[in-house]
Amino acid sequence: MPSAKQKITLAAKDLFVAKGYNGTSIRDIAKTSGVQTSLIYHYFENKDCLWRQVRETFIGTNDLLSHTTEIITTSLESFIEQLIQQRLDFFKNNHEILRIFDWQRLEGQGERMIGVAQKKNAPTPVSLEQILQNFQQMGEINPDISIKHMALMISGAIFGPFLKTGQNELKTEEEEVQYIKMLTQSLVQAFKP
Repeated sequence: MPSAKQKITLAAKDLFVAKGYNGTSIRDIAKTSGVQTSLIYHYFENKDCLWRQVRETFIGTNDLLSHTTEIITTSLESFIEQLIQQRLDFFKNNHEILRIFDWQRLEGQGERMIGVAQKKNAPTPVSLEQILQNFQQMGEINPDISIKHMALMISGAIFGPFLKTGQNELKTEEEEVQYIKMLTQSLVQAFKP
C-alpha cells in the first residue's frame, strides 16, 4: 500500500500530466490523492516543491542532462548513437514526461521549473555541451560549429519521434534501429571537421 507521500506524488503527476502546472491546485491534488490539504503541506513546502518531486520521480537516476563516463570516453559516432538510444528508451518508458514538458513550455514556466535537484553525494552531471566541447577539442568536431547549435540539433532529433502524439512514432524495432543509424550518420557528417 502506498504511503501518503507516494499517493500525493502519484496524484500530482497524473494531474500535472492532464492539466499542467497552472491548471493543477493543491486542493485538486488533495482530493485526487484522498488526503487532507494540510498533509500535502507537511511533506511539501509548496506546489513548486511537489512539482520537483514529480520530476525526480519521473527522471529518477536517468537525468536527461547527465551522461555516463562510458559514453563520454567513446568516439563521437559511438557517443551519439548511444545517447540517442538511451534517450529514446527513456522517453518510450516515460512518455508522460513529454506532456509535462509541453505544459511547462506552454505555461511559460521556463527554467524556473525545469530542473531536478541534485541528489546528495551524486556526481556532478556532465552536460551534453561539455561532452561536445571535449570532442571538438579532440578534433572530432569542426571548431567553427557552435556547441549550442549542435546540442539543439541532437536534442531536437531525439524528441522528433514523440512530437506528433507524445507517443513513439517509431512503431517497430527495425524502424527505430534505422532511425538511430540514419540520425547518427547525419549528425556525425554535419559535425565533422
